[in-house]
Amino acid sequence: DPFFIGNPGDISFNEGEIGQFDLDTLFQYYGTDALDVTVNYAPVWLNYSVEEGILSFSSESTTGEFAENLTISITDYNATVESSEFDVSVNNVNNPHTVSIDDIVSSLDEDTDGPITIGTVNINDADGPNGSYELSISSTNGVNISLDGLDIVYNGAPINYDGNSDYTIVVTDNDHSAQMVGNLDLLPVNDAPIFNGNIEDRIFAFDAFEPEYQIPLENLFSDPEGTTLNYSMNLSEDRCWNENNIYYIW
Repeated sequence: DPFFIGNPGDISFNEGEIGQFDLDTLFQYYGTDALDVTVNYAPVWLNYSVEEGILSFSSESTTGEFAENLTISITDYNATVESSEFDVSVNNVNNPHTVSIDDIVSSLDEDTDGPITIGTVNINDADGPNGSYELSISSTNGVNISLDGLDIVYNGAPINYDGNSDYTIVVTDNDHSAQMVGNLDLLPVNDAPIFNGNIEDRIFAFDAFEPEYQIPLENLFSDPEGTTLNYSMNLSEDRCWNENNIYYIW
């Protein structure tokens, strides 16, 4: 029959780790039959297994656990022996937060005025709702994105900027940090042409055949998207004409 030669002693290990007993130091057996090992009074949160004479404990707990007055039973075909009592402690550790984004707005038109909420930060703390943390955000390409509590807020971008902007949300506690990267795409729109100067008043001598006043319109107007502009002028057609984007007036 198997018989114990030692006491298990209490065991302690951290969340996410394992605690072990070397069964060869606890009992002896001179038979050849297979042995069954049972941990008596083990709570449902405590997992155990035996492999090559090592009894291992683990737990999925994230808040720390304690079990007392456990025993180990060793059984062969003929008899069962039971160890002295021992306790198992699973030590609580500070687990990292996880972060995600809900209700994401992935695109806006360029030059959209803010503030506009474009998402909500979702933070999960395995240690429970009382876990403390700090939250920060940064963005790229001059696009102004900030946090209002857990809301992600678009505030504006450089004028006529179209393209994307990554923003990074970082959650930190005393020991860990986690981050989530989001993306906002600012879509191009057809902006109105821009008038870049002034057309001076001009007095010129009348000559029906020789132009006296030329206005190079390409120097006065531009398009933010670089689109070729079409020109027109509110003047009697028999008093002017357009040639290569230059108006001739007579």
